[in-house]
Amino acid sequence: YEKTDRATCNVYLESFALHFRSLIKFLYRPYKPGDREPDDIYADDYIEDVTSWNVNRPDKTSLLHDANTKVNKQVAHLTYMRVRADKEWNWAAITVDLKQVVLCFFNHLPESRRAWFQGTLPYGPTGPTGTSSPAVAGGHTGPAGPTGFGGPTRG
Repeated sequence: YEKTDRATCNVYLESFALHFRSLIKFLYRPYKPGDREPDDIYADDYIEDVTSWNVNRPDKTSLLHDANTKVNKQVAHLTYMRVRADKEWNWAAITVDLKQVVLCFFNHLPESRRAWFQGTLPYGPTGPTGTSSPAVAGGHTGPAGPTGFGGPTRG
């Protein structure tokens, strides 16, 4: 990592940050009115027992909360904070906390949907190492989601 040029490091950071932001929104659905677009996808679109998911899902740790704020302020939006903010990222610790929520999501999936994620959990890229997980190296970004906007109908 230390021998990697600045532009490459920035690419790794942006990739990690934006994918992290997408996962946080997916796993911790915003419940304020107007925060969901009709075609947004959330974890509970895939889970049959949403009450159990909401009860058992780990709370968003302060590290995940702070990292999400940092992504918003330093990567996703142009802000004044971007120029003076702390540029250090604890990739490994963020990944550890995020994996706990991803594993909880996986464990709440119906058995028929777990196959969609086999081979991609619980591991993936862990930072700017230049080594991708088998799923990323194979070009797999995940299964197709439920059909129709707003997720599957439950019934």
